[in-house]
Amino acid sequence: MTGKTTYNNLQNNYNKLYAPSTLIQNGTIHWRFHNIDGTIAEWIDPIDIYRLYITMQKPTKMLYLHNNYTGTDFYVNDLREYVQPDFFANVISGFTDGKTDREFVQEVVNFKNQIVTYGSGLGDQFRWPVETLTEGRGQCGDTTILMASLFKAGENRAHYGLSVYICYCDAYHIDDPQTMNHAIVEVKYSDGTYNLIETTSDMYYTTVSGWSY
Repeated sequence: MTGKTTYNNLQNNYNKLYAPSTLIQNGTIHWRFHNIDGTIAEWIDPIDIYRLYITMQKPTKMLYLHNNYTGTDFYVNDLREYVQPDFFANVISGFTDGKTDREFVQEVVNFKNQIVTYGSGLGDQFRWPVETLTEGRGQCGDTTILMASLFKAGENRAHYGLSVYICYCDAYHIDDPQTMNHAIVEVKYSDGTYNLIETTSDMYYTTVSGWSY
């Protein structure tokens, strides 16, 4: 085995071990992950950006939801206020360039499933996308905000004709909401078809009864 071959093997093994991962080193956050084609990508950002966001005042806008079946009213945080496609403007090309709209959506789902897991953190407020990415976890509202931001960033770059919605629903009665306790993302394509994406896993719904914005 030549020295070059040995180095290449070591590099390949290192890449496999190092991705997916979130690493903070020398004041920089590194997110490494596998694209669907098996290649390894890396996003970087100064940790000061994360520190800035965790000190920013969180949105307080609320939405009024009325359940026509039960007559119940709900007031929920307007998660659209947290969506930040501009944060991903410089990196989203890796998911869009040379890819169809559906391939782009699959890349976003693939990325989220590697970098973020379902879990709660300190406090009861929702998080900006960079917070969820850096901490590697989030509740349904957090992962929905993150994915909506990525989908909007991709649409802004590639102009697929996608419409992105945040759907509030009942996780335990997905077709017949009794209350409101969950959030997912709906992506509607230019041909009128759509995906209803469970943002805490890799599951897709066929139908959901809820409130979409």
